[in-house]
Amino acid sequence: MLQSLRKAPHARYWIVDPVRGADGDSSPATQHVDEAVAGDTLLLQTVRACEKDLKKAEMERQRQVEAPGGVDTESRWVQFMKWSAHLKQRDKPTLYQAGLSPASAAAEQRMWPRERREANQRLRELTESLRRELGRCMERLDRVPDETLERLGSIDPTKPVSTSFSRKQQADTMDRYSACWQRYLCYCVRIQPLGRDGAKTEHGIQFTEEQWSSLADIIQRLDTVAILAARRIQL
Repeated sequence: MLQSLRKAPHARYWIVDPVRGADGDSSPATQHVDEAVAGDTLLLQTVRACEKDLKKAEMERQRQVEAPGGVDTESRWVQFMKWSAHLKQRDKPTLYQAGLSPASAAAEQRMWPRERREANQRLRELTESLRRELGRCMERLDRVPDETLERLGSIDPTKPVSTSFSRKQQADTMDRYSACWQRYLCYCVRIQPLGRDGAKTEHGIQFTEEQWSSLADIIQRLDTVAILAARRIQL
């Protein structure tokens, strides 16, 4: 049977046979079998101890993450944004799937049918483009006037604040912000075929005319990139 021994994100497995050496032969071969059985028994004990620790750690994680009232309890942020009421009648799994990041290039090669693989490639190119653009903007941030940075740092575009917009000190913070925007762009591209009315009806999201026009431009550019890539393959 298979047993997991490692406390790690990726499990490691060993083949364990706990029923070997059941006869009473006292030959040297039997002694070797008995030693193997004893080793297997020790391994099984270690495995069970590891599984017990993992289960305990999982229960502790759930205790810390989940609210006392369970899934029916809303956080203060959710209450403030009123997301639960807004999405009450929506198909939550569909919303979740639409907002996923694109699969990696390796996973993309295993996708089928071809249309699904090409759609993922378009989203992957879109997110890579966003990362490049963010990188160029951050390089030029030091040349932006202070007054502009003060307005960028404010939640109200008409009122500057004393704390200027700047790079986050932690690189992982910037990565998280970038990942959020990448997923949002993927979400918009996925629901664009529904049309403005369909997006509002099925997803509860309403685009302005300017936003919808910009999204159409993004789709058109993605189509152009896909056409050029197909021509290069044919050549």
